[in-house]
Amino acid sequence: MNVSELFNIVRGKSKYTKTYCKNNYGQYPVYSADNYSPLSYMNTYDYSGKYLSVSVNGIAGVMKIFNEKFSINADRVILIPKMENINLEYVSNVLEYRLRDIAKGRKGIGRKNEFTKLTKNMIDDIKIPIPFNCYGDIDGDIQIEISKQYNQILKIKDILVKKADDIINTEIKF
Repeated sequence: MNVSELFNIVRGKSKYTKTYCKNNYGQYPVYSADNYSPLSYMNTYDYSGKYLSVSVNGIAGVMKIFNEKFSINADRVILIPKMENINLEYVSNVLEYRLRDIAKGRKGIGRKNEFTKLTKNMIDDIKIPIPFNCYGDIDGDIQIEISKQYNQILKIKDILVKKADDIINTEIKF
């Protein structure tokens, strides 16, 4: 299914800058292109609950699930489900690599020194596999199971990368 069939894609507000947040300081995070920490905090929020969001500037295509009261600026979009039984972890797992692949811009070696962009239109038409049950309904249980398996693979990958780094950084003396 196309992402636009599953979600309303809403861009964050461009007025949410560091200056705006400083002038309206509070306890609620405002997220921008940074996928690890908030841009700042302000005294109000636009969303409350669990949502899937995508960075569209900077390192575009990286997905993050927020489960709190928060806002986003124009460097992110939020995906608001149009139907039930859409598992955000599953969608994040199957969609992120597709978005990272189509992001336009400068990609440095090893994805360092990167500045890429996505537009709403680029996200709209991406197709992702959605499992259905025998009754023709979206199957949330299968999505959860696939997400668990995917996360297990990521854990194994992280362990292997760490082991490879340890081997590479091992000093051998003769």
